[in-house]
Amino acid sequence: MKKNNFLGALIEESLRYGQIEEIEKLVQHKNDLSNLPVQPLYMVFKTMTPEKAALHLDKLDSFQRQAFLDIDLWNKDELDLESFSFWIQAYNNCPKEEIKNEFLQGPEFGLFIKSKFNIWTFDVEEPLYPEHDNFFLTEDSLLLFEFHEDFAQMEEVHQLVKDIYTALGVEYAYAHLFKFVATSFINLVEEEYHWKKNRMRDLGFVDYFDALEIDAEIPVLDNFIDKKIVNTGDIDILGKAQVLPKNSLIPFKDENVAILDELAKVDDDKRREFLRFNFIRLINATHTLNNSLKSGSVSMARTGKKTRCLIDLGFDYLKLKRDAENIFDRFEFEDLYKIGNTLVKDVQKKIKTVLHKNNMEDTQGFYGNFWSSFLDQSFSEIVKYKEIEISDVKKYLAWKECAVLFCQLLPFMEKFYAVYLKLNKSGALQADYYLNYTPEDMDFEALLISCYGNSKLGHSSSEVNKLGITIVEAKSLLEELLDSSNKIKEDVKGIEDFTKAFALGQVEGFIPYFISCLKRNFEDLDFRKLRDDEFKHIGGFIILNSQ
Repeated sequence: MKKNNFLGALIEESLRYGQIEEIEKLVQHKNDLSNLPVQPLYMVFKTMTPEKAALHLDKLDSFQRQAFLDIDLWNKDELDLESFSFWIQAYNNCPKEEIKNEFLQGPEFGLFIKSKFNIWTFDVEEPLYPEHDNFFLTEDSLLLFEFHEDFAQMEEVHQLVKDIYTALGVEYAYAHLFKFVATSFINLVEEEYHWKKNRMRDLGFVDYFDALEIDAEIPVLDNFIDKKIVNTGDIDILGKAQVLPKNSLIPFKDENVAILDELAKVDDDKRREFLRFNFIRLINATHTLNNSLKSGSVSMARTGKKTRCLIDLGFDYLKLKRDAENIFDRFEFEDLYKIGNTLVKDVQKKIKTVLHKNNMEDTQGFYGNFWSSFLDQSFSEIVKYKEIEISDVKKYLAWKECAVLFCQLLPFMEKFYAVYLKLNKSGALQADYYLNYTPEDMDFEALLISCYGNSKLGHSSSEVNKLGITIVEAKSLLEELLDSSNKIKEDVKGIEDFTKAFALGQVEGFIPYFISCLKRNFEDLDFRKLRDDEFKHIGGFIILNSQ
């Protein structure tokens, strides 16, 4: 391992803690787990049944137990009562009264019952009951808990409310519960979210709104890079002890040598500790945005892969801009992610803008396979170009160049689509007119190639077969396009004239693109051996049905 490779050490440690069986052994046989990092322990506890988890809660310290509740009570900035119900079951079965009471007197249980129950004050002398049986009274008969008939944990909550009275006594138990009756739900949620955010910060967790800031685009990228100042905060002992879930770091196992070389130049211990913690924060921020931690190993690995690609892209971009500078003396991992994310979102935003401007947002089927695939990959969770993840500047520029071509082509696609719609609605396009396409299957590339074919054949716009060509004409055109090895010839004739005729010359890179269209549709097509009826299986030219 490279000198000062604290990132590699973090990954190794996280992978080591990721051995669930080993952590389970510690949970089973050790009486004190307080020295273990939160996330690996959380992952192990959530593989247990609530009843089994209840038996080991006393081995955690109060900070770890609180962190487990904070993780499961929230999804982004909203309550996640479904996940939190695990702890209702667990604490109801906890044999240690002091641990159970810690939970019962905490705000999380109060928020849960406030969310799941209508809680009313009850007057024994003038009782007013609901018109159903879905309720229970507290031990002092001063509060009535009303619940939905489908609520599955009524018995557990009822018992836990009884336990509050046992632990606090009637007067204090009533006062504790009445606080949740009297306080507005919104105020309770906002207050607890604030405290949760502060508690989890020291563990390297990032709340939803801070995660959105990390994921936001940088308004002026080069200005951000030029004016970035060093930020090295102090990391406390609790933060230094944290690691990440194994599955979120699997994408980082393959080393980026350039990043490791740059990290090796960091000699200051405080800076290394800060960068390590900053990396943990970044991964946790992406988990927060995608709810990955609670969604399972596949989601964590997918989120980790996306994060890895954006870090690598941001680093590569920075090295090109600041080759003489040690990147990690001034920038941290969040910066690399933000730079990579900004580069990607900038291209995505331009594509979306052009789609909207040309009213082509809902016509992806018309683009053809190449552009449909391009758009799918451009807006997939892990952005790709030609099935390759965009993780460095070279791949990014190739993708961006293709995006520019698409944006320039889109106004022409819109015009082609308008003509296609007009012909189709008028009944001019009928399935039995064509051998190899139905009207619904016709796309931009098919129309483009067919227009080229008609242009090459000298058909004028007044001729009825302008859209389609005959089998004989298709064979003639293919003979001119393909060499004896069925590859597109290097000196294909007529493309420049076609480009000028349709004003496509203003699209930068159109001719190479069009040649690639011809290659996708016709290369390795041994058309000379095809029977006429077999031409119904080829793409490209729209061929008229001769029958």
